[in-house]
Amino acid sequence: GAREFAYAGHKGGSGPGALAAAWLLEDKKGRWTCLAAAWNDGAGDPAPGEFYGLLDGVLAALASAD
Repeated sequence: GAREFAYAGHKGGSGPGALAAAWLLEDKKGRWTCLAAAWNDGAGDPAPGEFYGLLDGVLAALASAD
């Protein structure tokens, strides 16, 4: 997750039927990456746990990238 980075700035937001999140990340080698994601569901509110669970996997993959 985000704890694997030297720096991780995060901004998240939500509205009816939508979730969004963005990170500015610096890895331990000094390289910068931006990750942004949004989930829109016209049928109802998306599940925050599922949304952030998926993104935690993406953050872990980015942290382990060489």
